[in-house]
Amino acid sequence: PIWIFKYFPSQDGPSHIHNSYVLKELHQEQSTLLRECYKLNLTLFPNWFSLPFMAALMYIFPPLVTEKILLSIIISLLPLSIFYFLDAVHKGKNLYGFLGFLFSYHYLLHMGFYNFSLSVPLFFFALGYFMKNKEEMSLDKVALLNLLSILTYFCHIVTYILLILSLTLLSVTSFYRKPKWILGLLFYMLPLYFIMANYLLSSASGQTHNYWNKSQLWNYFINTKSLVYYTDSQQTITRAMLVLLGLLFIAALYNRIRQRKIISKGDQFLLISGIFTAIYFILPWEIGPGGWINDRVNLFIFLVLLPF
Repeated sequence: PIWIFKYFPSQDGPSHIHNSYVLKELHQEQSTLLRECYKLNLTLFPNWFSLPFMAALMYIFPPLVTEKILLSIIISLLPLSIFYFLDAVHKGKNLYGFLGFLFSYHYLLHMGFYNFSLSVPLFFFALGYFMKNKEEMSLDKVALLNLLSILTYFCHIVTYILLILSLTLLSVTSFYRKPKWILGLLFYMLPLYFIMANYLLSSASGQTHNYWNKSQLWNYFINTKSLVYYTDSQQTITRAMLVLLGLLFIAALYNRIRQRKIISKGDQFLLISGIFTAIYFILPWEIGPGGWINDRVNLFIFLVLLPF
């Protein structure tokens, strides 16, 4: 308690810093009281990556500085991952990556969901890496793709499920004329499917579900409220962004018709964005102790559409 009130004058201090500090001090000889109250959980569950990362940094920096470092990494990685993702799909055409700066300061980051916020750039780095190397997936590249995916799992399960779904769809749509390639890629991803199935089967049963009504879902979607974190006046910016994306969407369709080009490389991401939108409207807002599910899915819908 002394440590908590020393760093946080409010009653509810940031849990990430507190838990990371406890993790750092738990094995110390003098921390007998901590060991009476806390037990180290070594289960490989999602949503914990930021804790050992911050605990390690606390050997060098004060707790509040470690949080600033983590936030700087989160805010910097998202636009970088979007630039990388777009360049991997269309070499040299990554101008829309600047939208990543707008998405960096999203609502869920301000809620303190650091692990989920870390998972978003990992999602786009993994998709970009797959698109860049899908024609020549050697064992070392498969290992790196799996490592990126597993890091995403340790950050957040929702992002991990969306990533595995996206990689599966990209494998099928990229090589639908080469069934052996599809089977090979899916075989390499078997460990990732096993991790996802194991988590869902062990945690989803018996959980209560809480749904938003349709008007709430549409209002959140139209105003892209996953980016609204201070006041509703920020909806002016999100609406302007949606108008811009809508005009770009129409321009892309017009250009496709004018060039008589029915199928293009970016169509895969139109399909993925459409599926993410359906998932957004179907899933509950809360499953058991895990909430903000619609908010999390909403954050990906427009970013994954950019290659189209």
